[in-house]
Amino acid sequence: MAKPAVAIDMDDVVALYTKKVLETLRTETGFVPDPEKTQGKFLSQSLEPHYVEIVSSFPYRKGFFRDLEVMPHSREIIKWLTEYFDVTIVTACMMHPNSLNDKLAWLNRNFPFIPPQKIIFCG
Repeated sequence: MAKPAVAIDMDDVVALYTKKVLETLRTETGFVPDPEKTQGKFLSQSLEPHYVEIVSSFPYRKGFFRDLEVMPHSREIIKWLTEYFDVTIVTACMMHPNSLNDKLAWLNRNFPFIPPQKIIFCG
């Protein structure tokens, strides 16, 4: 009997994408947004337009996705899920061409038990 399928997003699910965006914004501009205004919200809706423009450029940078922090406990949880489910990682990268290689390298390093044919890059 086949295992039930589960698709898991990468950014802000298994990788701390927004954390890196906000840390990069702070490092490069000195601006520290109010966590109450950004927590659980799209940055495009919680930052002033000037800062949205700045953070929108980050994903286009080569290497930006290569060193994201792993979401706490996500390795152990996904490893456990693979025992009972057919796990596929799904992540957007078509609009940020440099992100494809970075995300693949990140996934291979941090989730080596996920085979390449179980990774879907989409738009």
